[in-house]
Amino acid sequence: MIKISTAVVASFALLALSACATTTSTETATPAPAAPAAAPAAPAAPAAMANAAAIEAGQSTFQTRCAGCHREGASAPSPAALKGFGHAKIVEALTTGKMMRQGSSLTADDKSNVATFLTK
Repeated sequence: MIKISTAVVASFALLALSACATTTSTETATPAPAAPAAAPAAPAAPAAMANAAAIEAGQSTFQTRCAGCHREGASAPSPAALKGFGHAKIVEALTTGKMMRQGSSLTADDKSNVATFLTK
């Protein structure tokens, strides 16, 4: 059996700690690599035209399918009140919610367009 004195163990421990402390104190944080450059933004005009087309289509659908009940003074929420629901909630109401029966004959695009018109 090998006998090691407490002093030798303490010396090795102190040496190990001082090596760690020296390395840690002289290290500097390595900056994170830069994120890759973003792709150029798409031109705004086509997006604006698509949104304008969605608003126009949504307004047409709303006028023919929804406005009879959703008008100022009617029992159903007015267009101004519906605006506060937000796009996702309007689509949800027409798809799986309270207005599901009324929205059943509308396509997904029709529902999205109505929501876009109401939340413009």
